[in-house]
Amino acid sequence: PHFIIIFYSMKYIYYFLMLTFILETSKNVSAQGTTCADADPFCTGTTYSFPNNTGTSAQAGPDYGCLLSQPNPAWYYLQIDQSGTIQMDISQVNASGSGIDVDFIAYGPFGSAAGGCGSLTSGNTVDCSYSSSANETATIIGAVSGEYYILLITNFSNQSGNVSFSQT
Repeated sequence: PHFIIIFYSMKYIYYFLMLTFILETSKNVSAQGTTCADADPFCTGTTYSFPNNTGTSAQAGPDYGCLLSQPNPAWYYLQIDQSGTIQMDISQVNASGSGIDVDFIAYGPFGSAAGGCGSLTSGNTVDCSYSSSANETATIIGAVSGEYYILLITNFSNQSGNVSFSQT
């Protein structure tokens, strides 16, 4: 009888742990990094589409260059595999599919993503745009294999919607 009680107790603990894991994993999949330290990796050759952030502000500290405001940030980093020029198309639409203002700033090069977060200065800004366009192109000229770059995408209009970006 004690074995049966222990077995059922372990079974419920297992279910609880699995439910907790699933809930935490699904939460992290939809949430975008709102600070540089929480930046998500960006792999070239992949198109990213995610719900934009609303109701948040970017962290204090970095030099945001041309970005006069930094609402609703989504941070990404990438490590260069092959040297050369990298271009990334960025777009944002609202729930009805109409384009809404998207802005960005790209920083680099850095030896690591974590090390780069402490060095987001005007000297490390490689591209920046603060236009009212719903479509932007970020360009990294002369990227060298092994280097890291950090990309911040903002949702100026604070409207719910989706951001898409990919390397072209």
